[in-house]
Amino acid sequence: MGIFNSKKYFMREKEGINEQVEALQSLAKTVMSDSAVPVDERIHRAADIYKQANNIAAEGGLEDKGYESLLADSAKFFLDYGLYKDALSKYSDLITLRESLYGQEHSATASAYHEIGETLRNLCDYPKALEYNMKALEIRKKIHGEKHVDTAESYNDTGLVYIFRGHYDKASELFQKAKAICEEVVGTNHPSMAESYSNIGMLLTKQEDYSNALENYLEALKIYESTLGIENRKTAIAYHGVGLSYYYMGNNSNALEYCSKAVRIYENVLGLNHPETAIIYTGIGFVHYNIGGLSQASDYFTKSLEISEKMLGPEHVNTAASYMALAWLKFKMDDHQGAIDYCERSLNVTEKIFGLEHPDTAEAYNNMGYMYYLTDDNIKAYEYYLNAHQFYEKCARSEYIESKIKEVESSLKLIEDKPEEESKGTKDLFLETLTKMGCQYEIDPDEGYISFGYQGENFVASATNEGFYVRIWDTYWGHVELYNVDEFSRLRKAVNHANLNCATMTVYTINEEGNTVDVHCKSIFPFIPQMPNLEGYLRNELGDFFTAHHMVSSEMAKLREQEENAQVN
Repeated sequence: MGIFNSKKYFMREKEGINEQVEALQSLAKTVMSDSAVPVDERIHRAADIYKQANNIAAEGGLEDKGYESLLADSAKFFLDYGLYKDALSKYSDLITLRESLYGQEHSATASAYHEIGETLRNLCDYPKALEYNMKALEIRKKIHGEKHVDTAESYNDTGLVYIFRGHYDKASELFQKAKAICEEVVGTNHPSMAESYSNIGMLLTKQEDYSNALENYLEALKIYESTLGIENRKTAIAYHGVGLSYYYMGNNSNALEYCSKAVRIYENVLGLNHPETAIIYTGIGFVHYNIGGLSQASDYFTKSLEISEKMLGPEHVNTAASYMALAWLKFKMDDHQGAIDYCERSLNVTEKIFGLEHPDTAEAYNNMGYMYYLTDDNIKAYEYYLNAHQFYEKCARSEYIESKIKEVESSLKLIEDKPEEESKGTKDLFLETLTKMGCQYEIDPDEGYISFGYQGENFVASATNEGFYVRIWDTYWGHVELYNVDEFSRLRKAVNHANLNCATMTVYTINEEGNTVDVHCKSIFPFIPQMPNLEGYLRNELGDFFTAHHMVSSEMAKLREQEENAQVN
């Protein structure tokens, strides 16, 4: 009988474990590359495979190098696909292993510090994120020097943490350092350069400098498209940044175009349940909100909240943002109590994450003040505005913070002054403004509707002194024959075009008795004494009706011409 060689047996067993783990790693990557399978299903399957591989490695004593490879692969997978708690666990193990293998001052250890910093930032643990980002930065500067792409990467990610901590000037300083390094080391057409442009765009958006944010996002987008291609997460982030910049600047058509591209890429690349997909949904939801598509806005805001609560939990900045989006939607739909409830949820989460000395907390109090102000509860409005002012005063000083302090001071002064005209209700104020504009009006004694003429067009409005909104209709201003299929088709396209590019909503109804399809426009907008130049404001709102008329008519003419040219050719 031969003698049992335990050393050779355990070596063979260890080799078997290595092969099993390597096979599972390879299988996970194969699963993720199978584009025929929906991406959410791929993510779920690959996550299970990585967890199985980690269990085998932990139980069987996988050799250090193999375990390092598995931890690095699985941690990066979990981070990329929004499974942040799983990523945190793996990066913690990876750091322990790399510190034992290489020591702290090694590029591989620095990379693990950098990536766990990104994970912690995504989990809203900003103090720890900053700690690890700073460790990575110092090691990279020591190993590679100042002028290295890894050093620039650490400057960028550390700057992002400073944005979330409300230190905007410090973030700007770090982003500019990263940008200068990239310009010198990798040139102007490199993803690292685009990262700097994108981060600067994000900072400028936070500071409400939207035109300069747009310029930086467009630079990032140009580089990402040429280096990474269209179907990439980074490219989608840039599309979203461009779209939001256009949204804040009032260009709804471009905003919808770019945000729609971002949504499509995110859904295809990262799936329907990724936390970043939720952010994109909130963004495009606000674009629909702005153009009057409240149903679409509601769908996107609701999906965003569901994803954020499921993937991140209720106490996360993304969840707070979804609460705030739904608050604005509720207010737009005249559900004032629902709006205040969501706004308060957002405030509570924001305050818990950031504390009181933070711009986002101050802004949350400012939003609550504005909500109460619009509902005519000046006592509560004043209380929240006062808190907002106090918290802005405690923030890290910057030009932006100074401007926000002045903004809140103006809100407080509005309540304190209480001019006489403030006592007028919305309906009385609206009728007074019509008179100032030279518009004759009549009030229906039964229904209370207000009929008036403006620039040769007849309008119907409704308003009450207890509410804050005026609703205006411009009915039956156009029509096509019901059974003229071609004209009906053109009208539908033209109406969609107008609704994408004009704040006034255009709709059509079918009149079977008259055999016509009739076109109408409507608009709902706030009308309160605190608005400056109410006469000019109302003229602009009414002017949008004529813009919608022109858009529908010109788009139908354009469609006819295109169809005629197609027939000739």
